[in-house]
Amino acid sequence: MVLVLSPEEDRVLRVSVQNEHGVVREVRSKNETHTGWLVAIDEALRQANVAIRDITGVVLVEKQSSFTGTRLMHTIGNTLAYARHIPIIGVPAHEHSPEDLWKKVHQAIPGVYVHPTYYGEPNIGSTS
Repeated sequence: MVLVLSPEEDRVLRVSVQNEHGVVREVRSKNETHTGWLVAIDEALRQANVAIRDITGVVLVEKQSSFTGTRLMHTIGNTLAYARHIPIIGVPAHEHSPEDLWKKVHQAIPGVYVHPTYYGEPNIGSTS
C-alpha cells in the first residue's frame, strides 16, 4: 500500500491509501488547523483497514499550496519514510495515475528524501 499526500486549499490535505490498482480509501482533512492532517492520515489508514507497517511507499503531490502546508506535508512524508525505511517520491499534480505512482515509488531508493518546491513569492515578515 502507498500513502499519497496532496495539499488542497489552505489547511486541507487529501490523503489517499492506494494499491497498484488505484485508490482504496481517500480522506480530506477538515479545514481547521494543520494538526488535523495527522488525524486525516490515521483516519484514512483505519478506513482502509491498513496498518502503518503495511505502507510500502509515500507519494507527495507537489502543487501550489501555502508555505506552511508545503513544509508540513514534506515533514510528515519524509518523517514517515525515514521511520519506516520506505521510499518516498514527489510528483507534479498532473502525474497522478495509480499505476505510474506505484511503479515510481517502488523504484525509488529508501533514504532519499523529497525537498519542498515552493510556487509563490516569499512573503515572510512585514514589508513596511
